[in-house]
Amino acid sequence: MKLLHLGCHEVLEYDELKLFLTIPNLEVFSPGAYINNNGLGGRPALPDLDIREEWLDAWAAVPVKPELDPPLSDQKANLTLELLSHFDAVLIQHVPGWLTSNWSTLKKWGGRVIWRDIGQTNFEQEAMIGRYAAEGLEIVRYSPKSRMLGNYAGEDAIIRFSKDPDDFLPWVGDRREVMTIGQSMLQREPACGYEIFLASTRPFQRRLYGNNNQASGSIWEGQKSYEQLIEFLSWTRCYFYTGTYPAPYTLNFMEAALAGIPIVALDHGGLPVPFKHYEVPEMLNSWGLGFWAGNTPHELEDRCVRTLSASDDDLRDRSNAQREGAAKLFSFDAVRPLWEEFLNL
Repeated sequence: MKLLHLGCHEVLEYDELKLFLTIPNLEVFSPGAYINNNGLGGRPALPDLDIREEWLDAWAAVPVKPELDPPLSDQKANLTLELLSHFDAVLIQHVPGWLTSNWSTLKKWGGRVIWRDIGQTNFEQEAMIGRYAAEGLEIVRYSPKSRMLGNYAGEDAIIRFSKDPDDFLPWVGDRREVMTIGQSMLQREPACGYEIFLASTRPFQRRLYGNNNQASGSIWEGQKSYEQLIEFLSWTRCYFYTGTYPAPYTLNFMEAALAGIPIVALDHGGLPVPFKHYEVPEMLNSWGLGFWAGNTPHELEDRCVRTLSASDDDLRDRSNAQREGAAKLFSFDAVRPLWEEFLNL
């Protein structure tokens, strides 16, 4: 199968392409962050991607429309029949505008059209996606909790995002600190739980990683590479997870879980913007870790204290159980068979 992959998020694109490289009989072209061997920004290159010259030539001929606003101005919003003729299926990662602007062309082409949920849709978008589903659009969800959304457009498969567990180092936890990873947390408040992170971790040495957090002052550690973040996840004793509205879970939770750094997380009642399809507390509990979520800064501070002060042996047991539970949901070995079945490979 030849798949045209339209990514909207460089990290999600990286992880999905890296997984797809391990699936036999699947060739992927993703004209985004990894269209060349240098990669982009926060993730390494993917030199094993086999990008055919004819795909690049066809992509180069796809127009942009600068008179329109993004995302409708993008090449990904203006696919051509000539480009599509090289592929058996198209996967659109989230962006509704790429779906609406290309729908008539995609129907003329006649191949499989797959919409990939990333946990960011709203009531109106679900209604729109449902109309396309009635015309043959296939929907891949990334969480069963998405079924709780208003106007839910349905699903053809539930396939979680995945990561390669081999990316991560053994967990050490010798830095008695609290860390979190997020982009533009202050600017995106209250969706990212920035204020409750500050209030809950005030007594501790704490570090914030991720892009565009200059406004956070001394707690921001600056922009780091993927390799550096993996080291910090290995060294640090406690990870504070704030959630991000409206996603059931996010990449930084997956990375922390697979890295084995003990997680303290917001519970449903602690979310600055409450939403019922938030999934993280249930995940942590199902992995046999005990209850490490909290609703108030006081509760969350207490869970951080107990994590930072626990013995190395107790934390290592918690770390191992967390890693094992996360691998059953998010590892390549867990997710690959679901894609193979869905794509009929």
